[in-house]
Amino acid sequence: MCNRRIQLVTILLTITMNTTILGGGLPPDQLRDLVIYEVFVRQFSEEGTLDKVTERLTEIKDLGVNVVWLMPIYPIGEKERKGTVGSPYSIKNYRAVDPANGTKDDLRELVNRAHELEMKVILDFVPNHTAWDHHYVEQDPSWYHQDEHGKPRPPIDDWSDVLHLNYDNPAVRAEIVDVMKSWLVECGIDGYRIDVAGMVPGHFWEEAIPELQKVDPDIIMLAEADGPIYHEQGFGLSYNGDLRTLLWEVCAGKQPVRRLAEYVEEVDRTYPEDAVLLRFTENHDIERTTSAFPDPIDEVAAAFVFTLEAAPLIYAGQEYGISDYPDLFTEDKVPWKEGNPETREFYKKLCHLRRENEALTDGVFKTIPNSHEKQLLTYLRQYNGHSLLIALNFSGEEIKDATLSGVPVSREGFLRDLWDGRDLRPATARDALLTMDLPAHGIRIIDLKSD
Repeated sequence: MCNRRIQLVTILLTITMNTTILGGGLPPDQLRDLVIYEVFVRQFSEEGTLDKVTERLTEIKDLGVNVVWLMPIYPIGEKERKGTVGSPYSIKNYRAVDPANGTKDDLRELVNRAHELEMKVILDFVPNHTAWDHHYVEQDPSWYHQDEHGKPRPPIDDWSDVLHLNYDNPAVRAEIVDVMKSWLVECGIDGYRIDVAGMVPGHFWEEAIPELQKVDPDIIMLAEADGPIYHEQGFGLSYNGDLRTLLWEVCAGKQPVRRLAEYVEEVDRTYPEDAVLLRFTENHDIERTTSAFPDPIDEVAAAFVFTLEAAPLIYAGQEYGISDYPDLFTEDKVPWKEGNPETREFYKKLCHLRRENEALTDGVFKTIPNSHEKQLLTYLRQYNGHSLLIALNFSGEEIKDATLSGVPVSREGFLRDLWDGRDLRPATARDALLTMDLPAHGIRIIDLKSD
């Protein structure tokens, strides 16, 4: 930490270094502009190959996505394998592409095409553990945490298909940094999603991330972990799984609707100012959106995530409302033919509204009180003099004449609902009060600039 009594030049240098670590490479204002699309390559197509992902990059781009996250594409361990084909998180060679997924040339082609489309590509990296048949095991068993018999052991009993790397060993730390640099240099990827980042000692990330930034100053580093500490370690992005849990509880009637706004404000107070969170309603570890949040409340849940300051996530198939949850350990293809094109248009609208309105990506969050708080959540996103009012009806009942207070709106002119393109009648706004109707599970995103 900076010692305030030392010379000014040292203070400035320290602040500059800390800012670089906090940002994790890509600046926070650019991280907030990201919409991330997660791809399980094996399940994404019948072929399960990288070239089939490349073929659909234009379609993914059209959705409004600008980052593709590839789940692990490395060779999968065979010893102690779970299921018929094994988990992609059980890796036996960090430096190769699984032949079932393709080749490094295929990855380079995917990355090059993504860059042509002004998209980025991040790889899922698994530094905490390897497969039992990774060559590290034979090379030097001391690279692993050991059981009472001096044998390498899993991180936890249930993860019986992997062994726990030991970061107290400097050779392990040096090797993992070198591996991560190699993918940046050889294939031109734009960063990493780090699996179970919190199980790797924080001092490693404090050392490793600046080294990776020397290769790519704009590297994206996403920690699969919740908490402010990961931004202090150098990650620009971290998970916000707690929000997804709370969102499910609210939609299931287990928590009051107002708790969502309270939680967002708590996070704003406790995280570093430049921290950016990955927010989501689903990913490969949890239930699909349309299963966890049954239609039509699934769209309200997604609208909440996409109208917060965040890097929102779409897991491949989510945009079509697919409910099948791809298994990690077997062949379980995404059933694209079961998808709903109208759901894709819904997510496309959310993505493009974020792109067109800086208030949604960079704006301050402010709760707006309303007269129907058991059903209705209302809040502002405010940026550079521009305010958007978001109203979400979490109930299956129509809301009539809901009154909102503290709304910064003129009493004259029409207000445009950006969600459905309709104008609200000007008589509804007076003395910072606004009244509105919402259908069951209704969504409004209102531009408070009057015409």
